[in-house]
Amino acid sequence: MAAINGPNIVTLSGDAEPLESIAEDLDHRDILHRFLRVNVPFHRHHMGSLKDELIAPLQRLQTTEAKVPLYSTVTRKQEDGKHLNSD
Repeated sequence: MAAINGPNIVTLSGDAEPLESIAEDLDHRDILHRFLRVNVPFHRHHMGSLKDELIAPLQRLQTTEAKVPLYSTVTRKQEDGKHLNSD
């Protein structure tokens, strides 16, 4: 699962063959679904080839303390944001 977008909406990410199998199963269950048309991967190992290109411009950014409450989906805690960097 790549993202939970709402109470009844999820985004799946991965290789084409397993996703097509899931889509077929959803068809049989009459569950609405669609493939997103994207030119760039947004999740998982497909991002590996783009990593250096995406991180390079972030190297010069300086993080500061969050001005609005920031909650981490990783730690499940409120964070100050200072730890967010290109690493």
